[in-house]
Amino acid sequence: MSTKGDILQAIKARLESITQANGYSTDVKKVFADKIPMGIQLAAHEVPCIFVLDGPDSFTGKHDCIAGDWDIRLQLWHKSGLADSVMIDFARNVYKGIFANHPT
Repeated sequence: MSTKGDILQAIKARLESITQANGYSTDVKKVFADKIPMGIQLAAHEVPCIFVLDGPDSFTGKHDCIAGDWDIRLQLWHKSGLADSVMIDFARNVYKGIFANHPT
């Protein structure tokens, strides 16, 4: 696998660990990384969920060195009609999961 592929798999694994059993206040049901369904196809038991979207890459060369920018985006999906505080808490749990790999 490529370096970017390894990074995507590591991100996916961290996101899948965001569950109440692991101490987070959000219970992520599914992380979609390879096969992305249309949002309207999500069933109630599949949210909250996260889409890991692999965007276009760009490379630049400077001083005999190649620098790459990898575009990876996350879309957070939850039930409609929820309070903003629920989505803010969801996003906060995602940041903790990715950057700290721990709910606190």
